[in-house]
Amino acid sequence: MKILPIIVLLIAFAASTAVPAQPDQADIKRVQGLIETGELDEALKVAEVYIADNPQDPRMRFLKGLILTNRSDWEEAIKVFRTLSNDFPDLPAPLNNLAVVYAETGNYDLAQEALKQALSINPEYASAHENLGDIYVTLATLSYRQATSHEQSQQTAQAKLKVLGQLIPDLADASTPVQTISKTTPQTAPTASQPVIDPTNSKEVESFVKAWASAWSSQDVDNYLGFYGDDFQPAEGKSLSRWRSERRYRLAYPAYIRIGIEDVNTRMLTENQAEATFTQRYESNTFRDTALKQLLLERQGNQWKIVQERVRPE
Repeated sequence: MKILPIIVLLIAFAASTAVPAQPDQADIKRVQGLIETGELDEALKVAEVYIADNPQDPRMRFLKGLILTNRSDWEEAIKVFRTLSNDFPDLPAPLNNLAVVYAETGNYDLAQEALKQALSINPEYASAHENLGDIYVTLATLSYRQATSHEQSQQTAQAKLKVLGQLIPDLADASTPVQTISKTTPQTAPTASQPVIDPTNSKEVESFVKAWASAWSSQDVDNYLGFYGDDFQPAEGKSLSRWRSERRYRLAYPAYIRIGIEDVNTRMLTENQAEATFTQRYESNTFRDTALKQLLLERQGNQWKIVQERVRPE
C-alpha cells in the first residue's frame, strides 16, 4: 500500500481556502531530511517542538504521523492521522495514511472505511483507489488460503492464489496479515545487478559497491535489499525486519534519489570477507548529504552480501 509523503498534503493545501498561514519551511525540510536518513528519534523531537509552537500547522503533524509509522508506533500514528483528518476534513491524504496503518495491524475493515471516506472527499484519488484494491486482494488471498484446507475447494483456491501471486508476488507468499501489507521480506536471490564475483579480486568488490549504489539510485527496493545478507546487523539495535521496513519506505518516499560513490578503497580481510570504504554523496528532492561510508562484505554462496554498514567520521 502507498503511504503518501508530505508533498501530497501540500498540494492539497494549495487548493484549499481554509488553510492557515504557514510558518517558515526550514523545520519542515529538516524533518523531511531526517526521515530520509533514518534519524527518526531526532525527527520526532524537532517535529514535536515545532507542533508545540505551531499547533494549527497540519504539515508537521502529518510528518509526525509518517515518523510514527516508520517507527511502527501504530497506536500513536493512528491518533495523529485521525486527529488531523478531523481537524482538516477536506483533506483525503491523512485518511489514506490512516488506512495504511490500519492495514499494517491487520484492521482491514477500518482500513476500508478510511479509504472509502478519502474517496468520498476526492473520487479521483488514485492512491486511495489503488490501496483499496490492495485491501481487497489481501482479503481475497486470506480467504483463498482458508479454502485450500478444504478438499473440495483446494484445487480451485490454489489456482486463484497463483493468479494473485503473479499480480503481487510478496502477497501470495506472506504467512500473516501484517506481512502481506508491509512487504518486508527482501529479495535474496541473485539478480542481474549483483555480479557473481571472484572473492580475491578487489575490483569485483568495487563493482559490487557501485551496483548497490545504482539499485539505491533507481529506487529498486527489492534489488537494493537483496545486496544485504540475512545476518545484516542494523545500527542502533534495530531488528532486521524493522530496518527493512524503514528502508522500503525511505526508498519509495523521495521523488528521486541520486547516489554518488567516490574514492572507493577495498581490502580483503579473509578469503570470504572484504571491506569497502568510500565517500557517498546522497541527493534527493528534499535532502543532500555527504558521508564517509564503510561496508563490511561477506561472501555467501557465489555472491557478496553486506553484513555491516557504518558511517565513519570524516
